[in-house]
Amino acid sequence: MIEEVNSLKAEGNLHYESGNWEKAKEYYNKALKACPSEDKVTLAALLKNMAAVSLKLEDYISAENQASQALECAPNDPKALYRRSTARSCLNKYSEALADAKRALHYEPNNKAIVKQFQDLNIIIQKNAEKLSSTEAKLQDMLKICFSVETNVENRIQALHNIMVLVGFNDGARLFTECGGLARLMKLIDDESNTDLLLAAFRVLTELATSEERLGFLLKVADSKTIVYLLNCSDDRCCQAAVVLVQRCFNTLAAMDFQKQKLPDEIVVERNKVKIVGFLFELKRILVDPTVSAMGRDCAIQLLSKILPHRVGGLPKGWSLEFVQNDGLDRLMTVGCSIPERALVPVTYETRDYLALCLTNIYDDMLSDKNRSIYTDRMEKFIQTKREKITDGVKIEICSLFTTLLGGPVDIAFQFVAKPEFTQLLLEMAASDNQLNQSVAVEAIMHTVSKRDRCSVFLAQGKSVLKKLFNSSNDVVRVKALVGLCKISSSGGNDISMRPTGELSMLRLANICKKYLLENKSIDICRWAAEGLAYLTLDADVKEWLVSDVNLIRRLVAFAKQAGQLCVFGVSTILVNLTNTYDKKEPEPELIELAKFAKHHVPVANPKDSDEYVKNRIELLVNEGAVSACVALSNTESERCREFLARYSSTSVILKVGSMEALLGVHGEIFRCPLLHVI
Repeated sequence: MIEEVNSLKAEGNLHYESGNWEKAKEYYNKALKACPSEDKVTLAALLKNMAAVSLKLEDYISAENQASQALECAPNDPKALYRRSTARSCLNKYSEALADAKRALHYEPNNKAIVKQFQDLNIIIQKNAEKLSSTEAKLQDMLKICFSVETNVENRIQALHNIMVLVGFNDGARLFTECGGLARLMKLIDDESNTDLLLAAFRVLTELATSEERLGFLLKVADSKTIVYLLNCSDDRCCQAAVVLVQRCFNTLAAMDFQKQKLPDEIVVERNKVKIVGFLFELKRILVDPTVSAMGRDCAIQLLSKILPHRVGGLPKGWSLEFVQNDGLDRLMTVGCSIPERALVPVTYETRDYLALCLTNIYDDMLSDKNRSIYTDRMEKFIQTKREKITDGVKIEICSLFTTLLGGPVDIAFQFVAKPEFTQLLLEMAASDNQLNQSVAVEAIMHTVSKRDRCSVFLAQGKSVLKKLFNSSNDVVRVKALVGLCKISSSGGNDISMRPTGELSMLRLANICKKYLLENKSIDICRWAAEGLAYLTLDADVKEWLVSDVNLIRRLVAFAKQAGQLCVFGVSTILVNLTNTYDKKEPEPELIELAKFAKHHVPVANPKDSDEYVKNRIELLVNEGAVSACVALSNTESERCREFLARYSSTSVILKVGSMEALLGVHGEIFRCPLLHVI
């Protein structure tokens, strides 16, 4: 084994000497994994080499951690001390860096590099001390300005911006905390009503949360509950600023960064485990706290969907499972039982979409059958507990939860939906005279009938129920039933041989959707009408019908700008269908012939989906301002909808009309590769 370690180490050394740092890191990592834990000398050498590579890659946090581990194996090793001193110096930890350099110099007094580092650090610390004495006076002046209610707002905001720059340094952050500035800033956030001033205060806190040491100062004054509960506000900009702050706290405590594609450091996570658990506990608390605003709850759900799942760049493996087992999943499902009309806790119309995404991300992070079984069992137990004391209110809660699940982890949802007792519950609620019961039931049925291959029982019974509810006197019930009928009608996709006729004719239903969009001013009803049209536009005849109606296209563009996140699925899907940028697998000719021979059904393509028709539709959409609708929809959390904007076919059109904003909106995250190809 030691021969293998030495061989891998030698290979890493060759790559290091040739300047190939990434390859060197790869081989040193392999050597570390193969090295016996009792061989402290070799471990120390490998960790020192890893620290050297990290310094070259400018990953100073990793370099500091690796040098510290080397010192655990070989205490007082001058090379490890020198490299940790270098890393700490780059992290602005000058006092600690000087202490390491001094120790290293004790063991190697003639080492010129160590002598120079020791001298340089002394000079830096002396200059910083001089700066600090003048900075303290400046800080006091800035504190007087920003906390004086008599000073105009612009000057107070400028003072906070100056403080933000100051706290970007460890000494400045310490000075700001020790003189009571941080405590006064937290009080300002509690008392102040001016949004611009609050945003400037949030920026100071976020800058403090950027390093472990500075975050330590923040947590001495404001605990994790205080920080997380900053999400509880009614102003959208302040809510988003609080989201950035909480996300930054997690990034620092786990040494991760989703936007930079930097995965968490397990050593750092273990060191900060108690603090991370504290923040997660407060996020769980906020989910079911009835005093928290609906907007704040949505933000907490969005944070959990990014922070927990390791597969999307969140915390290390196992954290999402712990969350599921420690009542986190139960709390998410409690939110799923709420609707704006009857809420256990305040929610918005967007809450269901955020929750569906969060539940899906956590379920996808259950990487083994055992973990998936734990997730399913928790969910089943929760639903069973609800069913033990069944009332009209509980029926609404169960239906609402299943509607959420059908938009999220559908594999689990259909395990429950296919059960006879749930089918009976839905049909019973749909037959009720209570319009809220009808509205909740029709939405659940609407989601189930979209899966022809998964829930045939609802395709058989749901159609008649939807037709009945479509005659309701309540517009919300009617339009939801309409969407369900649109889903049934479009279940054959773009296969013209399976196109329905009569009262479920696609063009007839499309005209009804159009009427709602053009004549109704309710955003909620128009959202459902757009979703119904989204399913119908799988058919080429409906596509041609829609692009021939300029008023309808302009209404959809205007609606996208008006409703934003609420209509993102409906309008983006319509645009994707009209431009044929959806995923489509072309069957092999041999398989088609084989299917015909075996007398299986073979889909028949519509000639109006040919390239010529598609090109004409794209040109017409661009001329009528559809690209501005893309820009309005591009700031969505939905990966699927963001992908629509990153497709090769559509992005080339966007570039032609100069709307780089839409492309840059999807650039930062998961669609980086397709976008770079286009640019």
